[in-house]
Amino acid sequence: MKKLAARLKGLLLGARPPRLEDFPHTLRSVSIFVTENCNSRCASCDCWKSSQPWNEHLTIEEWAAVLSDLSGMGVERTRISGGEPLLYPKLFELVDRAASCGVAPSLQTNGLLLGKQAARINESPLTSLHVSLDGVGEVNDDLRGVPGHYRRVLEGLALVDKPV
Repeated sequence: MKKLAARLKGLLLGARPPRLEDFPHTLRSVSIFVTENCNSRCASCDCWKSSQPWNEHLTIEEWAAVLSDLSGMGVERTRISGGEPLLYPKLFELVDRAASCGVAPSLQTNGLLLGKQAARINESPLTSLHVSLDGVGEVNDDLRGVPGHYRRVLEGLALVDKPV
């Protein structure tokens, strides 16, 4: 512990900026935010309030470099999130790249597009889905700002063959 304290003291005194290797733990899981675009209107989030679609996405090559670096650091899992990652045009290519780097991909979604994307989700190397629900029925719909949200999510989940 004294060794770590001395190393951190040196960093804090301006010897150099801290780096991941300065810390004794290993990072195993990382969330990546691929888009701010969203098809929900959640009371708890601002992603949907933008007046223009978010088009400043990293390229697949840039994401591949990030995933390769993460894998090299010992990261085993990534949760792909956003806004709504199913709106990201290169999502399934990104999922394939993550898996090919040895970083098990999972998906955080509001669930509205599960029905439309079920076949692609089922064929992909996604290890699991994380679906956001804030209540049952109209409670969820009101908080998500989309009439029928709860029903659409349940209908989509019935078509998906991945752990949730």
